[in-house]
Amino acid sequence: MVINGAGPIGLMYIQLAKLKGARVIVTDIKEERSEIAERLGADELIDVSRVTDQVEAVRSLTERKRGVDVAIEAVGLLEVWEKIIKMVRKGGIVNLFGGCASGTKITIDTKLLHYSEITIKGVFHHTPQYVKRALNLISQGSINANSLITDEFPLSDFSRVLDMMVNHRGMKIAVIP
Repeated sequence: MVINGAGPIGLMYIQLAKLKGARVIVTDIKEERSEIAERLGADELIDVSRVTDQVEAVRSLTERKRGVDVAIEAVGLLEVWEKIIKMVRKGGIVNLFGGCASGTKITIDTKLLHYSEITIKGVFHHTPQYVKRALNLISQGSINANSLITDEFPLSDFSRVLDMMVNHRGMKIAVIP
């Protein structure tokens, strides 16, 4: 499978996939995130800023370049939504998890969708059922939520935390009162 985006959600998906025994390819543009992804069990890492064709880079890591069985989009960018659909094999499943801006649209090759029998799913994660399942996995230790925290600061350094957030540095930042 491939997980596009090694942010907090992508990193949790890696852990879930590894619990199920999957071979996981991860794509991202930030080295720090890729390092965490590797520690959490990613089998292959692709720095999309260093490849000319993200779809081909993923497919080249699959048997006979057929594509992955499951592709998860955890970025929320239209261009990644369109690319991820091309990463799955015939009969593959695409999970469009990362939410895009309201009112935006993507283009899908109808031949690819129809003749390859691809399943495309949109998933909204804020239902009580999903929250309960996620909390159970974290509390049981199956998912390492602490691996997502890259920095800790006292409340007195909150301006530094805001600066890091605005400049997209770190993953999750813990503010300790």
